[in-house]
Amino acid sequence: MAYKPNTILDSGAYSAWVHKDSVDLDAYIAFIKEHQKKFYSIVALDVIPGERAKMAKTTRDIEEAAAQSDLNFATMRKAGIDCIPVFQR
Repeated sequence: MAYKPNTILDSGAYSAWVHKDSVDLDAYIAFIKEHQKKFYSIVALDVIPGERAKMAKTTRDIEEAAAQSDLNFATMRKAGIDCIPVFQR
């Protein structure tokens, strides 16, 4: 049996958000498919609510981000990736 390190892959969505950048879901999925066996667990691509590098100001911002995070999770699962859902508030 091959050694599988206890490493969790996270999308880096928060870091991208802080730097006013974004993570491309298709590119994240492609990376995972190429390197999936190297990770113990994979975190779904979450969406940070509100303006980039600023906190969410409305409940609507939070709900929209949660809905998009859920859609990203479903898309990743449909692509065959066993990932952990994550939501930000």
